[in-house]
Amino acid sequence: MSDSIESVLGTDDASTASFGTGNLAAADYKPFTFTARRMVLAALADKAISVVPTREVVPVLKHFQVQVAPGRLQLAATDLELSVLASTPAVTADATQTLVLPARKLLVILREAPDGDVTIEVTGDTATVRAGPASWSLVLEDASAYPPLPDPAAVQMHPVNRAAFVAALKAVRHAVGRDSGRPPLMQVDIAAGGAGTATVTACDGVRFARTTLPGFGLSMQLPSGALDDLVKMADGADLDEIQAGETGPALVFRIGGTVFLATRMTAKFPDVEKLLLKPAEGNKLLLTADKAELSAVIRRVRINADESTSAIGLRLSAGKLTVIARDTHGNRAQETIDAGWEHGDRLVVVSHQFLSEMAAAHPAAQCRFWLGPEAGRKHPVLMLKDDESGTIGVIYQMNASLVGYGD
Repeated sequence: MSDSIESVLGTDDASTASFGTGNLAAADYKPFTFTARRMVLAALADKAISVVPTREVVPVLKHFQVQVAPGRLQLAATDLELSVLASTPAVTADATQTLVLPARKLLVILREAPDGDVTIEVTGDTATVRAGPASWSLVLEDASAYPPLPDPAAVQMHPVNRAAFVAALKAVRHAVGRDSGRPPLMQVDIAAGGAGTATVTACDGVRFARTTLPGFGLSMQLPSGALDDLVKMADGADLDEIQAGETGPALVFRIGGTVFLATRMTAKFPDVEKLLLKPAEGNKLLLTADKAELSAVIRRVRINADESTSAIGLRLSAGKLTVIARDTHGNRAQETIDAGWEHGDRLVVVSHQFLSEMAAAHPAAQCRFWLGPEAGRKHPVLMLKDDESGTIGVIYQMNASLVGYGD
């Protein structure tokens, strides 16, 4: 089929209209029918299914909320922290109505149904799904308990370049905190600047990442739990721009005909610059290496890194970088590549996971690392910086003698 999903779903002005409440009374749905192409309904369900809870929760949350009106259909899902509202004008309906349908069961039906039109007919407490010669009857649940969702039509939205927004989040997400005991670090801080360029920052306490986001004038703190879904949704859209806004407790992102909502965290993002960035700014010793070559060497050598520490060594000498690994069982690995280094022999020990993730997020083909003087028992930091994009990554070095590299 030649039509793309986005072109079939449509993004016209109808997608910003409000439905009203419809009839939410349990087992008291007014008879009505709506019809849409199978691929349209399946695309909506695919977008929303990511936030449908898998654990035991309020039963109604395992359903899609479906709102239908002539010329518009919206399918919504929520886990009370994240919500997705996916809509399309590509529907024929004979009434304005709201109902809930079992999310995963409906998605399976739409994936298995034959191509063509799918008609959903509601009578009493039953919805009958018809596709070609096949039909499925679904007993309708009480929709009155479905939590109210913000109306995106009432939110002031700010445009942002989609590719730049995705690139900024990808550049810092490796450093986002995942420790539930430190909630202030479990978010990405986006701070609008006076010149129309925002700074995007993440820090988990041992890693720091920052980049710039041109043309974004809204400050917000994006919860870590929303990050992967938002990146996936925006990255897969064939759009030049997306929009961002906020309403009450929620952050709102409009991506074509889909709206993604994330509940704000109450914890304020801390001042993490003095923890890792300020010490790194004093680093004056430059190490350069080809990103692709270094990443490949790390992948090979880390096979023999100790599983409990993930430590690898970077042995530096004039024009050379040797990546080494060893574990407590006596296994060893090493590989040498050309590198830019003119500051004498030195050993730098870091987590291979942290170094690999920091390098993967680096936008340039050449890695420019900055080191400070050796600091004895102190834990100096290693900085990777790209001046053109404003992207910075910082990780702590390990105490070599404590992780088996003291000889």
